[in-house]
Amino acid sequence: MASKDWVSAEKQDKNSDQIEEKLVPELRFSEFDDEWKEFTLGNISSKEMYGINAPSKEFDGLNKYIRITDISDNSNKYIPNPLTSPDSILENKFKLKKGDIVFARTGASTGKSYLYDEADGNLYFAGFLIRFHIDKANPQFIFYNTLTEKYLNWVSIMSVRSGQPGINAKEYKKLKINLPSIEEQNKIVGFISKIDLKIDLMEKKYKQLDAYKKKLIKDVFNQNILFKEDNKWKTYKFKELGKIKSGIGFKKEYQGYTNFNYNFYKVSDMNLKGNEKYMNKSNNTINNEICKKLKTTIIDEPALIFAKVGEAIFLNRKRVVIKPFLIDNNMMAFIPNDKIDLNFLYYLSQTINFAKYAQTGALPSYNASDIYSIKCKIPNLNKQHEISVMFSLFDQKLNFINKKIEKTKEFKKYLLQQMFV
Repeated sequence: MASKDWVSAEKQDKNSDQIEEKLVPELRFSEFDDEWKEFTLGNISSKEMYGINAPSKEFDGLNKYIRITDISDNSNKYIPNPLTSPDSILENKFKLKKGDIVFARTGASTGKSYLYDEADGNLYFAGFLIRFHIDKANPQFIFYNTLTEKYLNWVSIMSVRSGQPGINAKEYKKLKINLPSIEEQNKIVGFISKIDLKIDLMEKKYKQLDAYKKKLIKDVFNQNILFKEDNKWKTYKFKELGKIKSGIGFKKEYQGYTNFNYNFYKVSDMNLKGNEKYMNKSNNTINNEICKKLKTTIIDEPALIFAKVGEAIFLNRKRVVIKPFLIDNNMMAFIPNDKIDLNFLYYLSQTINFAKYAQTGALPSYNASDIYSIKCKIPNLNKQHEISVMFSLFDQKLNFINKKIEKTKEFKKYLLQQMFV
């Protein structure tokens, strides 16, 4: 968008006091200068209604069910996991139509919104959602309003109750929304929709590349793709490839320090975004003095980190640490010896069915002997390095795409703050 197409509120009027009183955005297209008008959601919508109170069942192949959990926290799109159908007699009044927006009405997700997309098919909304049909404004414009800081602040205030947070239909109808002319609404929607499309395309590219990388990793380590000298891969147990150091309990009195020499990792620090494999940051750090009080030593060798207990052993068990560190007693550090390259081990570990080696109980768990018993095939060190470099190039590309996605999302967030009142 060329700079001449934009005009700031400051340039619209030289009298700054008057500007503050006028209902206009900080940033808008130059052909518009009318003041915006205040409405409520109830003024511009109809057919407000609570959803169907029905459990879900396996997807019947036609009728889809949208619940609060099926609305993505990141994109506000319908992303079911798993795809289900409502287990009830279906009434047309519960079926979403073009121009419908649903709002979460209870719990921690209160305020979450979803604008019906016809591409989502036959979609019935559940009881913890409230439907409003937007008929006196551009529905997409109203939806973008629900992504602004102003809206989120309103939700935070309105949802405060003595018990579980929530906002009912009557309260949602009071939501104040400032509107320009329909022409300006359409132009704003068109512009931000292009940014959404760009984000969608980059996320699709990311997913495709990530899926290809994962398939390639499986093919390489299962030797479906053969390199020269692949016949020289040898079988080892993990016990022959390195040693395990367990973590220690971390007292509360030492938590909260963030500027000391050494990172102290907890399981929660393993939740990194994108394809980052290196753990270089933690929510807690320690120094040599605390080490002495804890009667422990810093782990100063590069290692692969495993969570020992809970769902994290399946989700985030593989993180490479390359700086001196400590870990808590819910984690293990596997320190490879000179038979195996650390980065190669990281990619190799993505092909191992760790659930096979976990102990069952109240929570799934590992101990050192479980990890030591795992068998794997590896080539010589030169071939290991060659393979790990190849996959590292994939990770670099994926991280580059991910950063572009995050920057574009930040730009969209900025526009939502500047282009809406």
